[in-house]
Amino acid sequence: MELNDAAPAVPVGGISDRELWTRAVGGDRDAFGRIFDRHGKTVYNHLFRRTADWSEAEDLTSTVFLHA
Repeated sequence: MELNDAAPAVPVGGISDRELWTRAVGGDRDAFGRIFDRHGKTVYNHLFRRTADWSEAEDLTSTVFLHA
């Protein structure tokens, strides 16, 4: 999976998504958790709009992050 090279968002005083992804790929579970915390709700909301089903959106969100 390739990250968007446009302009990675860095929270004030925080770590960029790119750095978190690099750490997560290296086995850092906390980094992956932070990625989920940052993007899980957005992914869920997108999937809910596509499916119009809360349960299905939850299952698909889990699948997205499982594959990530």
